Amino acid sequence: MIGLVTSRMTKQILLLLTLEFSGASWVQASGHQEWSIDLTKYGYQEWRESSGMGDSSELRLAAANNLVAVGLGNPSNKTQVDVRSSSGKWEISLFLFDQNTGKLRSKCGPWSGDRFFELFSTSRGNLILIVRNFHQTTGETGETLYLLSPAGVELKKLVLAPSFNRAGPDWNQILISSSGRTALVAQRLEDGVHYKTLEADTVALQSEWTDEVASNPPSVVALSDTEVLGLRASKAEQRERVPNGVTEFYVRGLASTWNRFPAELDLTLHGVWFGLSFNQLAFLSDDSVVGVSPKHDDKQATVVVLHTDGSTIFSPVIPKVEPNTSLCGPVAVTQDGHYFAVGFKHRPWLSHLMLDVWQMDMAFQWDELLFIVWGASWATPVAKFNLGSEADVRAFSLMTDDPLSLALLGKGTLKVVRPQRLH
Repeated sequence: MIGLVTSRMTKQILLLLTLEFSGASWVQASGHQEWSIDLTKYGYQEWRESSGMGDSSELRLAAANNLVAVGLGNPSNKTQVDVRSSSGKWEISLFLFDQNTGKLRSKCGPWSGDRFFELFSTSRGNLILIVRNFHQTTGETGETLYLLSPAGVELKKLVLAPSFNRAGPDWNQILISSSGRTALVAQRLEDGVHYKTLEADTVALQSEWTDEVASNPPSVVALSDTEVLGLRASKAEQRERVPNGVTEFYVRGLASTWNRFPAELDLTLHGVWFGLSFNQLAFLSDDSVVGVSPKHDDKQATVVVLHTDGSTIFSPVIPKVEPNTSLCGPVAVTQDGHYFAVGFKHRPWLSHLMLDVWQMDMAFQWDELLFIVWGASWATPVAKFNLGSEADVRAFSLMTDDPLSLALLGKGTLKVVRPQRLH
C-alpha cells in the first residue's frame, strides 16, 4: 500500500513539474483544475513610444474542441510603429495550447501583415486566420484567409480582394457562425455590399448575394448557418452620425431577403465591455437568438431567448445578485448551442460612494465581472463564473468540452477557468 501511494505521489509531482516547465500554473476551483499562463514567455511585450503613449503586443483568442489558440502579433520594428494606427509591418504567430492542461501543443508562423488580424475556431477544431496587408510597400493590397489544422498546418489559403471606401482600399467584414460551421465575407464596393458564405472547415463557397447601395442595406452583426441578423441606422442617426441604439433590426435567410425583425431588443450596449468589443446578442441555433430586452418605465433589462420570427422561447431567470450589480453583456454561446452566458458588472460600494461624492471613479476601484450560464432550454441558470476584478479582458470563449469552461485572454495572460455550479 505504501508503495502504491508513493507511486501516485511521484506521478503527481512529475505532472506538476511538467506543467510548470511548459509555462502553465495550476489552481483548484469547484473541484476542477484551472490554469493560467504568462504570455511573456511566448513573446508578449509591452513598450512605450517616444510620444509617451503605452502600447503592447496584439492578442487574439479562438477556442474549441479541447484547443485554445492564441494569436500574438509584434511589430518587426517598434520604432516604425505608430500606436494610433495600424501602420508598420507586424509578425503574427500562433500558439496552440491544450484546454485541459495548458500545455503548449505547437507554435506556427510567423505571418507578415498589418497590426490588426483576426482568429476564429471552426466546428471541427480547425482555425481561420485573417491577415491584412494594407500598409506594405510591395505586394498586393488586401486580406489573406488561412485555414489551419488543429496542429497549425496550413490546409488552404484564400486571397480576398479588399473593400473600398472614399479613402481607398479597406477591410472586408468577416464573421463566423456561432456553430463554427459557416463563415461570411462582406465586401463593400461602389455598387453595394457583396456577400459570400463559406463552409468554414473547407472554405468552399456556399452562397452569395449583393445588397445594392440604393437599398440602404443593414450591416450584418450576427450569423447562423441559415440566417443573418443586421442593423440599419435610422435616417436621423445617419444625419447625426451618432449610433445611439440602432432601432432598425433585420433578419434574412441566406437565400432570401431582409425582413424587419418582429421583436424588440436592446442594442444600446452594443460596443465595448472593459476594452472588449462585443455583440449584445448572438445566435444560439440556426433560428434562435439570445439577446437583451429593452428597459421600459425604469424597469431593469432582462435576458430573452427568441425565434427569429419574433416568438419567445423563454425568458431566463436572473438569480439574486449582489447590490450594485447590473446586466452589461456580452452574450456568449457555445458552439454546440447547449449553453449561453451573459455578463454582469458589479461595482463595489466604495466605488459607488466615490462616484456619488466626487463624480469620479477611482482608478483602483475595479468593477467585478460575473458570467451567468443557462442551458439552451432551461430558464433557471446552471452555473456562474466569478471573475473578480478582471479589468482587462481582451477576449473570451465559452467552451463545453468536459467540463464547461471559459477561456480568458487578458493583458499578457491566458486563463482557463471553471464555473461554480448552481445545481
